[in-house]
Amino acid sequence: MLIELQFTPEIDYLHRMLYGTSKTITERMVQGSEYLEVKKIYSINIVYFDLGHGKDYIYRGKTNFIGLHENDELYLSKPQRDAFNKETASDIYPEYFVLKVNNFNDTMKDRFDEWVYFLKHNVIKDEFKAKGLVKARKILDRDLLTPEEQRAYDDAWWQRSEDLSAVASSKLEGRIEGREEGREEGKIEREKLMEELEALMKKLENERQERENERKEREKERQERENERKEREKEQVELKKLARNYEILLAEIARLKRKKQK
Repeated sequence: MLIELQFTPEIDYLHRMLYGTSKTITERMVQGSEYLEVKKIYSINIVYFDLGHGKDYIYRGKTNFIGLHENDELYLSKPQRDAFNKETASDIYPEYFVLKVNNFNDTMKDRFDEWVYFLKHNVIKDEFKAKGLVKARKILDRDLLTPEEQRAYDDAWWQRSEDLSAVASSKLEGRIEGREEGREEGKIEREKLMEELEALMKKLENERQERENERKEREKERQERENERKEREKEQVELKKLARNYEILLAEIARLKRKKQK
């Protein structure tokens, strides 16, 4: 699964999507392995510019094999279905989803639109109930971040503002408000996207937890070093006291010897 956010316009972004899935497939293949080891890739692209020409805000791209004469779709044979656990040839090829966030008109038709609203405005309303948004709310809670994380968070959104300004000033066509057709297939794909976005938020939360654990581990190591330093200083103080007492003892012995000699 590939998930990418793109703020600034790229005329060849569709080519970039293709390159990304192709690169992922080849990198995951072990040299000399069978082609059936090729894994299906889902490419989720969240874009904040007008990619191509279209009114909708969610697009799905698949590779379908349709007969030129019979207009039928190429299905897999039973041995292939058993081996691949797939039904059609298109199920093997990468699948692309494009979320044109700026085309969303802020009208929520279902729970997935709550995710799109969040991606567009970086805001989670109290009435939102979409799966995974609770975790997103936790991640968005700036007050829970460390000072370093707060600076990184602010820098990221400043950069986004600059990118969006560049988009607004570019000579792209104005966005067109889209309406979702509400087909059953579209509903299934939207639910799939919700799952993918939830996985993304879970990944971000895990990464944040890992950073927190690393910070605690560094703090623990720093505290241990500090304790060791204090212990060494304490030992040095004790050694100096012993050395001083030893010097005093030697001086007293010398004094007693002189007194005895007299």
